Amino acid sequence: MPKKALTKNTNGKIIKNALQNVSLAGELQRPIRDEVNTYIDSNQINYVVLFKGVLGRTDYRALYKQEYTEQD
Repeated sequence: MPKKALTKNTNGKIIKNALQNVSLAGELQRPIRDEVNTYIDSNQINYVVLFKGVLGRTDYRALYKQEYTEQD
């Protein structure tokens, strides 16, 4: 049986979905959302989203990336 090639998993689709439907939902947030989506599409790495919550709100604050390097 042939072995599958190792692929790095990314959480980009999950992050984009959360930003579109929750954090940056709506037409007013479209420019920010498009900028973040463009960046996510250009890299194949994992992301961490920073939110700031006040009285039940979760406002989008920052997007951090986590890169992995192969070590021998």
